[in-house]
Formats: sequence, C-alpha cells, structure tokens
Amino acid sequence: MLCIQNLTLGYPPHLCVSALNLTIKRGELWYLLGPNGCGKTTLLKGLAGLLSPLAGQILYEGSSPKVAYLNHRNALYANFSVTQNLALFLTPNQAAHAQALLEELGLQRHLKKEVQQLSSGQQRKVALVKILAAEKSLWLLDEPDTHLDAETQVWLLTKTQVHCQSGGAAIIASHQSVVEDSRRLQWQGEGRCVVL
Repeated sequence: MLCIQNLTLGYPPHLCVSALNLTIKRGELWYLLGPNGCGKTTLLKGLAGLLSPLAGQILYEGSSPKVAYLNHRNALYANFSVTQNLALFLTPNQAAHAQALLEELGLQRHLKKEVQQLSSGQQRKVALVKILAAEKSLWLLDEPDTHLDAETQVWLLTKTQVHCQSGGAAIIASHQSVVEDSRRLQWQGEGRCVVL
C-alpha cells in the first residue's frame, strides 16, 4: 500500500523524521508514539502530501494515493452547516454513507446547524464522519480521540479495525492506549524512529 524509503522530513535545521524506511501493508493498523513535538504530525503531513520530503521518497500503491487525512483542526468550514460541509468534500454516494454515520453518532438533529454552533466533540465527530465516508484506503489520523467521549472513542476504534480488516490501513498519532495487535513506530529523538 505504501513504501517509505529513506524519508527525511522537517523544518531545517530541525529534522522531525530522519532516514525512515517503512512499509505499510493492507490490513495494518499503525500507531505513532512519542512526546509532543517529536515529529508525528510532520510524518502524517508528509504522507498526506502536504509537506515535501527533504530527502527520500514515499511510494503509493496504484497511480494515485487514496489517502484521507484528519489533522488537529478538523478541516471544516465554521460558517457552513454540517450538511454543507459534507457536500463540499463527498460525492452523493459518500454523503449517503455519511448520513448513516451521523445517525450512529447521534448527530442527525444537528445537520442544519453551522459547525461553529457545535461542541468541540461534535465538531470532531463531523470531521471523522467526513474521513470515514470518503472511502479512502489509507487513513492518516492525528490524535483522532481529541475531544471525544469514551463511547465515541470505542466507536472510532471499531470502525478503524473494520476498515483494516477490509483491506484498508490506518496510521494514528496518539497519546492514548494502543491496540495490542497493532504496529508501532516510536520516536527516539532527533528524528530517529524505531518499529516496536
């Protein structure tokens, strides 16, 4: 699905990821572990194509990467309704899937509200629905549990596991506990990462 070769990312002179070699296979769930500021978000941005490598390369399966990226800011328009936001990012078929996910999360009565009128947790749920409904094979999730209640955290973990079991993959930057059968990439300092 994804092959990382001698990848170096950062903001010179600071390197966040240094000479990383890694292969992400279909069905795998990866956690990025390390303290704040170590480079987890930088790696996700690089994998999402939002940050150019200083060295090395990222090779995706197929002609174009099918990647969905969730960052800290949710990437939603505050003055637009939930429905309008989803319509901007999703096809009609994907939007129908999103409606079902919103119902699972108890957000169906908030569809016409502007995003800025929702709580932080509700906004995060809408952002997650946008990612899950987009039907991308690789999910890049940057601290997705932020602002979520315990029940929704379990919901998200279940959806992520099902996604991986169905042939997708997920890479999650997290400070939360990790799933036992997942793969882990741990930052060791100065951009060095090791697979645990």
